[in-house]
Order: sequence, then structure tokens, then C-alpha cells
Amino acid sequence: MPLQNNYFADYHHLKLTRDDKGVLVAEFHSNGGPFIMTAQSHTEFVDAFYRIAQDRANKIVILTGAGGEFITDVDWSASSTGRCNTI
Repeated sequence: MPLQNNYFADYHHLKLTRDDKGVLVAEFHSNGGPFIMTAQSHTEFVDAFYRIAQDRANKIVILTGAGGEFITDVDWSASSTGRCNTI
């Protein structure tokens, strides 16, 4: 588990915990409460999920949300451009 210390505490919107059997729980949150998707959190997840995938100690990944909810809202206003481009 040497990689755990390198990334488990690096994210503002993900609480990562892993048991001794390799079950990783990734809890989405905003300030410890229900998660609101922002441009910052979206960027953070790209890095987090890459690192989770590279860590061979992770056998199963469970995605969950704090406060019994997953994504309660989306707020793109905090992005650097103030715009959200949709496809």
C-alpha cells in the first residue's frame, strides 16, 4: 500500500478509504456534505481516477456520496471562464 500515502489525502472533494482486502471507497462530498459538481471537482476527479486505476492495491472501487446522496447539483460558475461548453 505505499501509494496510498501519495494520493489518498490529495483531493478536496473525495474521501478515499481502503480496507485490507483492497476495497476502495471513494466518497464524493462538498465540505463534508452532499456533493455539488464544479469545474474544480471535475478536474480533480480526472487525476484521482487515473491514480486509483494505477494503484494495484485497489481491487474493487465503490463510488458513493456523502449525506446519502451522490450528486445533488452542478455549479459551473466557479470555472475559470465562467462558461460551460456542452457537446
